[in-house]
Amino acid sequence: MKVGNNAGQPEFILFRKKRSLLIAILILVILISILMVYEDSLFGKQQNKNEITEAMEITPLFHPVDNIEPEEGLDFSNAEILNNVLNHENVYKIKGSSAALGTAYYYFVKKTDDSYELLCSTYAMSINEVDIDGDGMAEIAADVYSVSPNVYIYAIQNGNVAYADLQESARADYVEFDAQAGVFLSHIKVNGEDRTYLLNLVMNN
Repeated sequence: MKVGNNAGQPEFILFRKKRSLLIAILILVILISILMVYEDSLFGKQQNKNEITEAMEITPLFHPVDNIEPEEGLDFSNAEILNNVLNHENVYKIKGSSAALGTAYYYFVKKTDDSYELLCSTYAMSINEVDIDGDGMAEIAADVYSVSPNVYIYAIQNGNVAYADLQESARADYVEFDAQAGVFLSHIKVNGEDRTYLLNLVMNN
């Protein structure tokens, strides 16, 4: 009777296991490499999101303000006192409560009888005072969000506070204010490509 030789089988089985392990490691390395390339691609797209295509000059279209009513119990002792905002030397900025549309911000001026008059108020994700037209008096830039990111600016027009919707004025998909750089950016999709424009605002007082 012929008996088969099984002496080499354990080594063969061990070789197969090692080979399977090496193949699994190789597949894992390939998958990690593909993932890294994909993440780099996404990161590159994110980096290029604010790559400015060109400058765009617009004249904001202003509307009468529709202020939100001041909350009860606003603490003027904790107000931030701002200089040279909306044609006033001293403006009292108060941060109110938060809601779905953002945080309420109120801007007041103090009258001669020590009462306070509301200049403007709005809900915003963030808000900044910026001298847009370089006249030494700051306007207000409010980052707002409804369907898409947008910026409202508040300025003096014909002696009164008015606001402009920059998404409307620039006919953009969305608009943002880069507070660190102090610039307004408009994002518009052209032939399926997202383009970013530096907004130069021409203010007519």
